[in-house]
Amino acid sequence: MKNMRVYMVMCLALYALITVYTAGLRPLVVAPQFVFTADAFAHIISAWQAQGLLHIYVNHFYFDYVFLLLYGAIGYYYVIHKYPLAPGYVKWLIPLAAAFDVLENSMQLYLLNAITAAGPAWYALAGTFSSAKFLCILLFGWVLLRHRPKAAKI
Repeated sequence: MKNMRVYMVMCLALYALITVYTAGLRPLVVAPQFVFTADAFAHIISAWQAQGLLHIYVNHFYFDYVFLLLYGAIGYYYVIHKYPLAPGYVKWLIPLAAAFDVLENSMQLYLLNAITAAGPAWYALAGTFSSAKFLCILLFGWVLLRHRPKAAKI
């Protein structure tokens, strides 16, 4: 349990680091997660190139891959130890979100390198992975809210 607290602190610190590191990006670093077309993706990337900040977007993935490993493991552990009465599938929602995050990040890196050669389906796929990640996270939160432990009566 003590180790898990260390991982949680590491996860929060990494999230804060990513947030601070990417704070200067306009549009925000999450913008590519919500696009499904080549034109929309290219528009965001072009804006960062014009600002001379594209390297920040590219480099943030080093931190993001570690972050997703941490939050995936923490989410799994948290359900098992804090919500033992929650439905069994819930413990897999955050690791599944992390897996979709890996696919999303990998697709975005690929699209950066193949921005003119990738077909339209690749951009839609990247947006779909991102949407699936957020859907898993929202479903996780909703199910845990429904299965939260009842407060003890005094």
